[in-house]
Amino acid sequence: MKKKKFIFFFNTSLKIYERSSTACNDGEKIVELLTTDQAAKFFPDIKPDTLRQWRQIPGRGPNFVKVGPRVFYPRDAVENFIAALPRLKSTLEIK
Repeated sequence: MKKKKFIFFFNTSLKIYERSSTACNDGEKIVELLTTDQAAKFFPDIKPDTLRQWRQIPGRGPNFVKVGPRVFYPRDAVENFIAALPRLKSTLEIK
């Protein structure tokens, strides 16, 4: 089976449109990209600098993409990362 190639292009509101080059309109999906400051707002008490540090450690923090020198976080990657965090009832559960 042939792999699908994707074409990415931006609009002014930092949304990225992903379109399969093999399936013209039926393979489209919109991926909203957040800046580091915007992504940090999803985490209470987490500063943008913490996200910058997490980028240096593979597997730590939400997935991100680099476009030239700029770094963006897909909104769904941030939401999935938060959803995957363990739910604790007490700090005694932390090991």
